[in-house]
Amino acid sequence: MKRLSLIIAALLLGALSAGAQRYDRGYENFPTREFIPKGTWMVGGSVGYTQHLNRDHNFLIIEDINSDGFHVSAKPVFLYMFKNNMGLGARFSYSRGLLDIESASLSVMGVDLGLKDYCNVSQKYSGAIVYRVYIPIGNANRIAMFAEGQIGGSIGQSKASEAHTGEIVGTFENNYNLHIGVNPGMVAFLADNLAIEASLGIVGVSYNWKDQVRNQIDNGAGTVFSAGFMLNPLDLSIGVTYYIPHKTR
Repeated sequence: MKRLSLIIAALLLGALSAGAQRYDRGYENFPTREFIPKGTWMVGGSVGYTQHLNRDHNFLIIEDINSDGFHVSAKPVFLYMFKNNMGLGARFSYSRGLLDIESASLSVMGVDLGLKDYCNVSQKYSGAIVYRVYIPIGNANRIAMFAEGQIGGSIGQSKASEAHTGEIVGTFENNYNLHIGVNPGMVAFLADNLAIEASLGIVGVSYNWKDQVRNQIDNGAGTVFSAGFMLNPLDLSIGVTYYIPHKTR
């Protein structure tokens, strides 16, 4: 019994000693180690353009697709480093798209469905205030991870028309969004001041609402609230950035 008491006392003393000991895993050195110096300006962004043209194309269970369309976007960003490896700035985005379907058919279990003369034109403006912290990797001062917090919103419009029982049916819609999110990413310098970066949205809170008018007569509305921790491939961003240093890197 005495031996057991000594063993328990030794274990307790060891646990207290381990709890009182301070471990230095190096995380505290990341923000203070100079990767992007204080006073640096970062400007950059990305542009994109896609176009498609289908003639009698089949996709899974959708047949005889005849369509064309495009999507164009521009996403500028700028940051000012108010402290080593910490920046504050803004992101902006504009996108516009067109989808024009001449015809398409769908057949499921003997039920035939068709779409003809459908056209959708949309555009969206968005902006956000961003705060970014860099965490350098290795000693070469060329690659780093970063975490970026965003608070922003967007405004969009879309107009759709389709042939329905011999009549043209048109729907106009206004879309609004407010969001708060955190995007992790990586940046790699290709030259002294030129870098390429990629980020992906994983967590956020979003509120969306829309107003809809059909044939200038019928009105509709809808709201969607979402919050969670999840990978969002649609929020993948890849771009080129240029750093204007306050002093030589």
